[in-house]
Amino acid sequence: MILTGAFMFLWFGSFFFIMSGAKQSNAPPPAFFVLVPLLWLLFMGTWITVLVVAIVYGIKAGRGEWSEYPLLGQLARKLLKMGPDGSTVPA
Repeated sequence: MILTGAFMFLWFGSFFFIMSGAKQSNAPPPAFFVLVPLLWLLFMGTWITVLVVAIVYGIKAGRGEWSEYPLLGQLARKLLKMGPDGSTVPA
């Protein structure tokens, strides 16, 4: 979600930055044709990654397997005081 928000910010920010620097002509500046598709590809790559991770972890949950989130899993287990199998750990 954070990456998606960052890419959205870059998308709109670059659009307004490019268009504000454009002169009073009807044609968009050449940078528009480079940055907009590049940011779109980054946004779609993030979306596909989130979709794949959701499917993989959904399958694991359906099988009853415990798994950690890729980046924040260990921190979440420490905050919730959970062991690797989902049981509570004594304090």
